[in-house]
Amino acid sequence: MRLLILSLISTLAFFLSTFPSMAAPPAGVIYSHRIKFYLDPQLLTNMDEARIRLAKYVNDMNAVLSINTNRRIIFDPASDLFPATSQPFGNSSFFFPKYDFEIRVFALKSITTQSHGGYATTDESGLLGIGGMNWLAIYDPDKLADYHQVADYWFQVTGLLHELAHGFGAGVGEYYKFALASDQTGIAPIENVNIYNSQDPYWNTRFEMRFDPLLGTSTKGFSRFSELTANLINSAEFRDATTRQYANQIMADMRKMQFRVEDLAGRPIANAKIRVYRPNSPTLIKQYYTNSLGEVVIDWKFANYETMVSEFAEGLRIFKISKTGYIPDTMHLNVFDAQNDFIVKNQRTTFRRIIKLVHPTKDQGKILEIKREPNRFVSLTYAAPNTSCWPESSTDLTFWEILHQREERGVITYIDYDAPNFPMRFYRLTCFVPVPGI
Repeated sequence: MRLLILSLISTLAFFLSTFPSMAAPPAGVIYSHRIKFYLDPQLLTNMDEARIRLAKYVNDMNAVLSINTNRRIIFDPASDLFPATSQPFGNSSFFFPKYDFEIRVFALKSITTQSHGGYATTDESGLLGIGGMNWLAIYDPDKLADYHQVADYWFQVTGLLHELAHGFGAGVGEYYKFALASDQTGIAPIENVNIYNSQDPYWNTRFEMRFDPLLGTSTKGFSRFSELTANLINSAEFRDATTRQYANQIMADMRKMQFRVEDLAGRPIANAKIRVYRPNSPTLIKQYYTNSLGEVVIDWKFANYETMVSEFAEGLRIFKISKTGYIPDTMHLNVFDAQNDFIVKNQRTTFRRIIKLVHPTKDQGKILEIKREPNRFVSLTYAAPNTSCWPESSTDLTFWEILHQREERGVITYIDYDAPNFPMRFYRLTCFVPVPGI
C-alpha cells in the first residue's frame, strides 16, 4: 500500500489589524467603591511611601476593571491607610452586597518567601471585607527589581481583584478548582485537564478564563475578567438571595440538560452512546442513548442542586460520546459553562450542547470554526478524520508553516499564540489520506 498525498485545504484569512477592540465597559452608571487598607505595621515601615505605592495598586486594579465592568475603586492616600493587627470587619452576613459599598482590605506580613492567602466576606454593615491576605511587601510597581517581585506584586493585585469579584457573586465555587483533573475512565480518547498545557482541549475552549483573576494570576496587559465574571460584577440581578440559594439564580436546571449528537453536515446521529463520569473516578454515573433526532436529556446528578456551586467535587463532568463507525469524542463541562449560557448567552430555560462526530472514511478534514480570543490570539477548531492532519498558516498564500501536529483524530481546537505578531494571517488544514492499492 502506498499513500496518495491529498491536500484538503480550508483557507481562512484573519486581518488582525482590523479586529474590533476589546469589549468596552457597559454604558450607563459607573459605580465607585471606596477602598481602605488595614495593614500589618511590619508592612508600613514608611507610611508616606506606602500611600504612594498603594495608589498605584488601585490604578492597576482600575485598569482591569475599566476593560469591561462598571465598577471603579477610589482610594484617598491621606485617609484610607491604617496600621492594623486584627481584621476590621465581621463575617456575619450571608448576602452579597450590591452598589456603592465600602471595601476593606486586611493583610498581615507574610512569614514565607512570597505573598499568599485571601478570602472575601461581608458583615452586617454591608461592606465587603477582603481578609486572610499575607503580603511579603508593599511594592512600587514602577520599580520591580526581578521576576520574583513582578510575580509577587501581581499575585497581590490579582488577589484583590479575585476577592472583589467574589464579593459581587462571581466565581462561587472557584474557577481554579478545575485547573487539573484526571480522566480515569479508561475510554478513549483520554483527556486529562491541565491548565499548564498550552494546548489543553478543555481550557482552549474556555480561553478567556485563562486571564480571569478568578482563575489565577495574570500580569499587566493580560489580566481581564471573562465575559461571565464581568456580567456578574456589573449586575445586581443575581445577588438577591443567600449563597445557599444562589445556584438557582445563575444557571438553568442542570437536571434537564439537552444534548444533540450530529455529523459534520448537521445530520442527527441516532443511538449515539453518552456515558457520564466524575473526574478522578472510573465509576460510571449513568449511560444515555440519543433518539432518532440525535437528542437526549441528561441529568447532571448533583447531590444537592441548591448548593451545587459550592460543592467543588460536583462541579465538573466528563462525557464520553461514541457511535459505531464514528470517531469517539470526550467532552468536559462544568457549572460555569451553565452559568455562561444562562447569564452571557441569556439561555435561561435549558442548558444545551451540540456534539459533532467525525466519520473517518466519509468525512474530509475541514476547519469548523476560527475566532479571535482575548489578546488577539486565534483559535482554530477543525475536524481530523485521521492522525495525519495539521493546521498551517501563511501571510502571503505562498509559503505555509505547519502550526501543530497532534496524533489525534476527531474535533480538535488549536490556539495560535503567534497571531498578534502578524498584520494578516491565512489558515488552512492539510491532511494526508491513505488510498489502498495505489
